[in-house]
This record gives sequence, C-alpha cells and structure tokens, in this order.
Amino acid sequence: MGKLRIYFLSVSSLVVLFVLAGILLGNVLAREGNVYVYLRLFNDAMHLIEDNYVEDVERDSLLRGAYRGLFEVLDPQSEYLSPREYLEVIDSSPRPRGDLGFGLSRIKGHLMLITVRPGSPADQAEIRKGAQILRIGNLATRTMSLAGAENKLRGEPGSEIEITLVRHPGGGSEEILLTRVPAPPPIRFEDLSKETGYLRLSDFPADTATRVEGYLRRFLESGGTRLVLDLRDNGSRTLRPVLDTALLFLEPGPVVLVEERGEKRTILVEQVRKPFFQGPMIVLVNGGTASAGELLAASLQGSERSLLLGQKTFGLGTRTELFPLPNGAAVRLSTGKLVSPDGTIWHGVGLVPDVSVDLDLNREELLEKAEELLRAQEDSLEEGKKAA
Repeated sequence: MGKLRIYFLSVSSLVVLFVLAGILLGNVLAREGNVYVYLRLFNDAMHLIEDNYVEDVERDSLLRGAYRGLFEVLDPQSEYLSPREYLEVIDSSPRPRGDLGFGLSRIKGHLMLITVRPGSPADQAEIRKGAQILRIGNLATRTMSLAGAENKLRGEPGSEIEITLVRHPGGGSEEILLTRVPAPPPIRFEDLSKETGYLRLSDFPADTATRVEGYLRRFLESGGTRLVLDLRDNGSRTLRPVLDTALLFLEPGPVVLVEERGEKRTILVEQVRKPFFQGPMIVLVNGGTASAGELLAASLQGSERSLLLGQKTFGLGTRTELFPLPNGAAVRLSTGKLVSPDGTIWHGVGLVPDVSVDLDLNREELLEKAEELLRAQEDSLEEGKKAA
C-alpha cells in the first residue's frame, strides 16, 4: 500500500506539472500569437509588392523601409542605423567642415528643418524652418536615419549638393543646388561691455568645457561680472560635453536627472564643488534650441541659476543609447526622459522661457533686453547684501 501511494502521488505530481506547463506555454503562445500574425501579414505584403508592384523593388530596400517604419511611432531621437550609418556614427575621425547652414529633426517620419543659420546658403536660398527635405542628391531621405542625412549634407567647403525639398506644407517639391560653406566656430566669445560678456555656443565639441573655462577666466581677470549665454539654434545631440559645461555655472546639487520606465528617477550628474563662474547670467533660447542645447538651458533654469530669454524651445530631452545588431546595423533608442533639477520634463513640450520676446526681435534689441535683466539681477543682489 505504501508503494502504491508513492506511485500514485508521483504520477499525480507529473500530471499537475504537465498541466501547469501547458497553461504557461499556452499563455506564451497566446501573447506571441499576435506577433506571428503580424509577421505573416508582413511577409504576405512583401511578396505582393515584389510580385505586383509596377517596378522591381529590392528586398533589402523593403526591409530597410520596414525597420525604419518601426521608429516612426517613437520620438525623433530613436532611429534605425544601417551598417554604414552606424560606422559613420562611431567613427571618431574629423568631419568635413562644410555645411549648408540648417539643422534637422525627424518629425512624424519626415526630415524637417528646425534651424536656419542667418547668412548661410540655406538662408540665401530663402529656405526657412519647417521645410521638408525629400532627397539628398538622388537618395530619398525616407530611407535615411537622421545621422545618415546629416553626414550626407556635410562636405568640403566649396563643394555642391542638390537637395529636393518642399518649402511649406501643401507646397510642391523643387530641386535646389547649394554650395557648402565653412561652418562657423561652434564657440564664440565677445565683450558686450566692460562688465558683460557674450558667449555663443552653436554646438558642443568634445572640448567645450575646457574652452569655455578659458574664455571665462580671461573675462573675469579683465573685470567682467555678467554673462549672456546664447543657445539659440543649438540642436547638438552630444550630451557629455554639455554636462561638463553646466558644471562651470551650477552650485552643488543635481545637474540633471533621468526618468526611466515606471517613473523611476535617478540623478544622472551632480555638482559637488563651487562653480567656476558665479556672476549673474541670462540664457538666450528659441525654437531651434534642442537636445543638448535644451539640456544646458534646463539645468540652468531648473536650478534657478539663470532666467531664459527668448521663445519656447523645441522639446527634445531624452537619454539615448546605441544597441548594435548582429547584421552590423544598430538601433538608437530613447531609454529615459531627462529631468531638470526642479523636476521639469521638457521632452515633447519644450522649455518655456521666463521672459518671452517677439520672434522678429533683432540681435541688438535682444541683447539690450538681456543687459536690462542682468542689471536688475545685480541690483537685486546688492539689495540682498545690504539687507543681510
């Protein structure tokens, strides 16, 4: 009887295990069933195109289009990089210095201009923000990553490139031949007055923090006390140099946080020493201030270190990571939303300036307004010292 009971219990346990395993396997297959259905539909659609489309289409082209289509429902920071584009991204060799004078972003799958540099070839051709780039040379931009398109647009100064664009929604396409010109220096400093310095950052090269510290050191030694930091039309996507630059201005505390899935927030970078520059400052921003430019503006505004003057920023604020794929390609994905020290998330909405100005305000008028705000800050500080 004892052996029979043990045998019965063993068989019963196996039956229970098989039933549980069947339930679990059934649940997995049910969850994955939708994926398999979509893959079958994709396979059918691909064969229909190959067999019936009016022109021959290479299967590789169809697959690349499908890969990129996955990212059109994500944010502009996330994209598929072909093997060649991935190699270009990780290549650290110097890039050609010639450009056409505009910045790009991918919006709902379309390659759009978000900045146009005054006096650039694009500006002289009367190409404005919001124009859509359809082709670069004979290549359609729908098949390119943002990084790939930017690399194709750059070249040696004096070289020519033809682009096909739509100037405004609903308009017709046109082909324009543009000549590349040397890109302006990414960092520029000038004295607006004996007390006020003007620092223009149009990009963030790897040595930005070192160079900015050098400019500020000479400025302070000459008696300078106030700073206008111009981040207009800065859409750089390189975050490390901008974080190092932020440390030059911020008091001890968080510089930026990151919010991951589940709304879990952690400090990404923290200031642990006194800032190099402690004087009053104003930051200039506009609709072309994006990504790394927005990060610096957000860290200064969110820590109450500086007011923002200008127009609402573009709204790109994520931590992105590169994930290599077995075929030599890669995926760039937003894996967290950046958060300013006061808890502001600007991704998708942009930063609202503390003081808004008219879009048509010229440089002289804008800098005059900045000087006015700086003097008010100094007066407020003096009153605070007297009261103390």
